[in-house]
Formats: sequence, structure tokens, C-alpha cells
Amino acid sequence: PLRIIVYSKSLCLALTKKREELRNCGLIGVRNARILQALFHLLDLRQAQTAFRQLSDINPMSCHWGQLLHKAEALAKDGVNKEDADQIDLSKAPQPPICGAKLSTLTQSLATKGVRASRALKPRKTTEKITGLVQQAILNQSGNLPEKDSIWRAIKTKNYTRRERNFLFLAMHGAQRIGKYWTNIPGYEDRAICNHCNEIEDM
Repeated sequence: PLRIIVYSKSLCLALTKKREELRNCGLIGVRNARILQALFHLLDLRQAQTAFRQLSDINPMSCHWGQLLHKAEALAKDGVNKEDADQIDLSKAPQPPICGAKLSTLTQSLATKGVRASRALKPRKTTEKITGLVQQAILNQSGNLPEKDSIWRAIKTKNYTRRERNFLFLAMHGAQRIGKYWTNIPGYEDRAICNHCNEIEDM
């Protein structure tokens, strides 16, 4: 049998208890769906037994496992500090014969998410610019470069009030009614200029 030690709790659950549930929903709305799909299919192709164990369940005082834990934490730290995430080549991975959600378990909500996910959204230049500035600011403060997805998840947290979340959302999109917003409205162009610095206002 193949024994695999997994550092991430969510990955361990996805490969064991939640595997069938995720497969039934077609991995719609699931992060790293293509990678999980390839992993599921590789496990299906294995004829021998495969066992998973979470690293946190292992006694760190053990000499052998303690060394593995130290190496795993070091690798995780290196991954966090990377400016760009590693691109995993899935071109050589065997493709499952059938993909997608099961009709017997498909709900209207899940189908809607699937349709939206299949549409390619055109990136907004202003949003991309502001997101890059936020990433750079966090990198300068903490030394870690966050992923764009983590930034968007952070501003949706319930730790902020709804008004604060709306403000942050508009700020990330540059959608406040300041600066260049007024330059396109005849008769109100003067509102785009800051009264203190005489420059076009922005966040």
C-alpha cells in the first residue's frame, strides 16, 4: 500500500471523506479544481491501497517524523514567500473519461455557479492596477506576497461590517465617485480635483 502524509487538512479531507461529494458536484467553485480532478483520477487508476494521514496527527517528538515536520514547514514557508505560484503541468496527467457534476446531485444554485465559472471575465485595468498596488504594499510591510484571491477573500470577511466591506470592494475596483469619475460629466469636472493638492483625487 501507498502511504501519503498530507500537510493540509483541507487537502486530506478532499482526498478522503469529501472526495465523493466533490466529485458529484463536478468541483464547481472549488479551488485548484483541475489539480484535484487529476489526483482523483490517478487514485482511481491505482489498483493497490492508498492511505492518507495528516501531518498534524503525527507525534512531532518522534525523531523521524519531527525531521519531516520541520522540512514540511520550511517548504511551506518557502512557498508563501514566492512571488509567483508554481505552475503545475497537467498536460501529461491522465484525463478522466467523464467530467462534470452528476445530474442526480445537481442543484439550481450549483448549475448557476458552473455557468458563471465557465464564462471568461474580462479583467478591468483599474482593478488589476489597484490589486497590484495592494500586493506590493503587503509585500513591503510583511515580506510576503499574497495571492490575488486571498486579498479578495480578506475583504469579504465577516470581521468587517457590511459598510466597511462595501467600501473596500469599491476601493479595489476604483469605483468611488471621486477623481476621474467626474471628468466624464459635463459641468462637474472641477469635482475631480483635490482642493488641497490640486491633483486628480484617487484612493
